[in-house]
Amino acid sequence: MTREALEGFPGTVPMRNAEGTRLYERVPGAYAAKEPLDRARIRIRTELGEGWILCDGSPSEDVEAASIAPLYRLESGPPSVLTGRVFIVARSCESLESALKDVAPLGFRVDHRPRSAPAGAWLAPIGERRSQALTAIGDLHGLEALEIIQPEAITERQERG
Repeated sequence: MTREALEGFPGTVPMRNAEGTRLYERVPGAYAAKEPLDRARIRIRTELGEGWILCDGSPSEDVEAASIAPLYRLESGPPSVLTGRVFIVARSCESLESALKDVAPLGFRVDHRPRSAPAGAWLAPIGERRSQALTAIGDLHGLEALEIIQPEAITERQERG
């Protein structure tokens, strides 16, 4: 069942910023697992943030499906776990209010409105299935008021020098 759980995720997830639209693409031959888990039964490559571990190969059948996720890469960037949360920015505060009325039918709810970005908001998936949320991110691109649509990505921890 574990391998089938990964098959429900999209092959690409779009993001949009001032430079245009780009795609996160699935990374073949690796996955992420969330702690706690039996480390002796997986091939660990490196630790990611927030309890995620980057693993090589395919997950074994005894790993709980809810504790694994596919990895995505934006162009030549590092492998990332996409959480299902999305940061959006609209052209104006007024257009954000209008766009927020359209996010619930797409499977999202407003999670947080940062004071530092009055025309921005963090969206979270309404359901528990991250695969559905990542697929629905593409639907957000149909909301013309949104200038930025950035999925939350957890990547390898970087040491500051």
